[in-house]
Amino acid sequence: MVPLALDLKLSAQLLNIETGFLKERVEKKEVEAIKMGNEYRVSVFILSRLLKTTPERLLNFIEDFLLAQKIEEAEKDEFYEPAEGRKIYQGLLKNVAN
Repeated sequence: MVPLALDLKLSAQLLNIETGFLKERVEKKEVEAIKMGNEYRVSVFILSRLLKTTPERLLNFIEDFLLAQKIEEAEKDEFYEPAEGRKIYQGLLKNVAN
């Protein structure tokens, strides 16, 4: 399940900007965020508005983006077997469908 509030690093990646730049905008209250402890989180609803898309489309993109990152990590692991990856991928698809 994709969280509805994302850390600044992932939020910045989605916006195609530097994390530090996003943090500055958040601290200047130019971008709305939630502060939890010492960390900021940006809502997918805020991000979807900034990106001029729907939250549903953004969530689908984030799921694909995170899955692609996991696949890339697995490809670098010389002990990771394709059959294992297929099982994990099918499990992820099953969870997304529910």
